[in-house]
Amino acid sequence: MDAIYLVIGGQSKGPYTLAQVREFLAKGELSRETPAWYEGLTEWTTLGPILDAAGGPPPSAGAVPPPPPVPVTAAAPAGPGEFTKDQLRLIAKNQNLLMWAVLAGFGAFFIAHIPILGLPLVLAIVVFEIYALYQLGTALRLPLVWLMCVGMFVPCVSLIILLLVSGRASKILKAAGVRVGIMGGHAEDIKD
Repeated sequence: MDAIYLVIGGQSKGPYTLAQVREFLAKGELSRETPAWYEGLTEWTTLGPILDAAGGPPPSAGAVPPPPPVPVTAAAPAGPGEFTKDQLRLIAKNQNLLMWAVLAGFGAFFIAHIPILGLPLVLAIVVFEIYALYQLGTALRLPLVWLMCVGMFVPCVSLIILLLVSGRASKILKAAGVRVGIMGGHAEDIKD
């Protein structure tokens, strides 16, 4: 057992030697319940059975462990691997829609002073921005997206909300290998 792989902090780490694993246990950095794997096992187990079976035959070199088990108790925010290609396309499309809404919002400064048409156009642009934000927030599975939409009525808060939501979309798209420009993600990069 010269190549033991461990799940530490939700990520697969290793390989470690049996001596290193025992040292980690002695220091209290690991427990016998830490997920572990070595060549010859068909699936991940915990360190307890591996340490108990430490007298077995050594594995051959060059083995690659299977993917680590997904912790059931930890509810992490959605990452790129948790979205299908269709959902990533929807995120890219909605991010582009939001960026167009932001550009229209900048135009509202110039049209606000037009008599009779100015105020209705500005209100239409604000509604368009809120709609675009809601669509992107829903595609990203953000909790309390409706609260963000309410926050869009506060000028400085709305800018922060737009930056956070668009930044989250960009991060997810980039992690999935999608190019992200100033107007959002390029949906054509997402191949079937």
